[in-house]
Amino acid sequence: MTLIGLLTLLSLASSSNGLLTGGWLALLGKGFGWGMYLLPLGLIGVGVWLVLRHFDRLPQLSPERIIGLALLYFNLLAWMHFFSFPADRAANFLLADQAGGGGYAGGAVLALLRPSLGWAGSAVVLVAWMLIALALTLDLSVPELFAWISPLLITVTTAWEGWLNRKTAPSQLPVPPRGPAPPAGDYASGPAPRGIPPVSASGLPARTLTDSPEPHTWALPPIDQILESGGEVSFDDELNRQRARLIEDTLASFGAPATVVETNRGPTI
Repeated sequence: MTLIGLLTLLSLASSSNGLLTGGWLALLGKGFGWGMYLLPLGLIGVGVWLVLRHFDRLPQLSPERIIGLALLYFNLLAWMHFFSFPADRAANFLLADQAGGGGYAGGAVLALLRPSLGWAGSAVVLVAWMLIALALTLDLSVPELFAWISPLLITVTTAWEGWLNRKTAPSQLPVPPRGPAPPAGDYASGPAPRGIPPVSASGLPARTLTDSPEPHTWALPPIDQILESGGEVSFDDELNRQRARLIEDTLASFGAPATVVETNRGPTI
């Protein structure tokens, strides 16, 4: 498979081909149309994997993925044929020029779908076919194929809201309105000369911004005003026995039977 893929790739890249390679390319063109350019790459990839499949680091190619790749390839051929020929020509794939499009393979798929489903129904079936092929190839479920849509929508929405916020935000901060000026003489803007207190316009000592209140000493209140006086605590032996039985039943329900042999009363607050 690797050898055939390499020879086919070289023949496609060559400007002149012999009788054998020219006939081989003509056969591929009739059978697969434009898909013949992808066929040698698939042959090389599968062939190399078959040669190196016993290496541990090489991912294992399950039969489901091989079937998925084959279904994906023929689905691509059908889409090529779907968009390549007009309806009157693609309706009969034997009469259409199979050198392009999806070749006889893609035309055969449309010949099976179009008479019973029409063009719209055929498109729906091809989309469902593509989703199933991708799920098999990637080893994912169909809902998991669309798991990237939700984070993408969140990212786009966040970016859009951020752009709107930046666009509607003011270019500069608003200047706060000026309030009424304080009465003259009520406050002094700076310290008064040493030994001379500032005087307001009314002749009374003015209050300065540097004045600090006198420190207040806080005293801890008496303990008897905070805590209630203690009293005698009565113990209920029956309550202790009920709790012991509850513990035993709970452990027994978990398959760990135990017996309470002693009860120690702790301090009570």
